[in-house]
Amino acid sequence: MTISHIRSLAAAALLALFTAASFTAATASAQPPQQSTFPNSPPMAWQHHASTAAQGDAYGVAAVLQALANKELQDAQAAILWEQARELAMKNRLTQTETLQQLRYLQDRYKEQERELKRLRNEQGKKLMAKREQEVLVPAYALDFDQFDPASGQIKWPQTLSDGKDVEKIDRFMQQLAKTGPHKDGLYLEAIGTLVDRWQDDLRLGVEARSENEMVDWQDYFEQQKFLRGVRYAAESFNSPKPKASANAVNRRLSPQS
Repeated sequence: MTISHIRSLAAAALLALFTAASFTAATASAQPPQQSTFPNSPPMAWQHHASTAAQGDAYGVAAVLQALANKELQDAQAAILWEQARELAMKNRLTQTETLQQLRYLQDRYKEQERELKRLRNEQGKKLMAKREQEVLVPAYALDFDQFDPASGQIKWPQTLSDGKDVEKIDRFMQQLAKTGPHKDGLYLEAIGTLVDRWQDDLRLGVEARSENEMVDWQDYFEQQKFLRGVRYAAESFNSPKPKASANAVNRRLSPQS
C-alpha cells in the first residue's frame, strides 16, 4: 500500500466522522427541550447531566429549591382550600341556625295559638254550660217550697237523707246564707258545695258496692241525688236577688189543693 492510498483513506474517515457529528447536532437542536411539569423549575432543568462537578452541584441546589418552592405553593393552595371549606361550613351552620330559629318560632306561635284556641273553647264551653244549667238544670232540680224556705234557709230533708252526717252543717250554712247573704269570699257556698259533692260521691260508691250482692232501689237513689243537687242550687240561688222557684213548686203553690 502506497502512502497516497493511506492518506485518501484517512481523509474519507475524517469526512465520515464530521458528517455524523453534524447530523447528531442538527437532530438535537431540532428537538424541543424537556420542560419540567412544576411551575418553579430552575433554568436548564431539562438537562439530565452536567458537564462539570460545579454544574452538577448547582443543578442539585436548584432541584432542592424547586422542591421547596413547590411545597410552599401546594401548602398555600391547601390553606386556601381549607379556608374556603371552613367558610362554607360556617355558612351552612349559620343557615342551619336560622332555619332552626324559624322552626322554633313557628312552633312557639303554633303552641300559643293552640293555647289561645283552647282557652277560648273552654270559656265558650263554660258559658254554654252555665246557660244550660240556668235554663235547664236549675229549674229541673230546684227544691219545692215545701222542701226549702228561701226566707229562713230551712231545709226539709227527706227521710232517706235526714240522718246524714253533714245535715247539721249544711243547715247551719244555709241559714247563715239566708240571714246575711253570701259571704264576700264565697266561703258558705264553697262549704255547702264541698259537703254536697262528698255526700253524692258516698252515695254513688255505696250503691256500686251494694249492687254486686243485692238489689238496689235505683229510684230512691236517683231521688236522693236529685235532692242533693237541688240543695246545691238552692245555696247558689242566694247570689241572685230573687231565687228562682221550680215549675213544680209554682204549680203546686197555685194548685187548688194548696
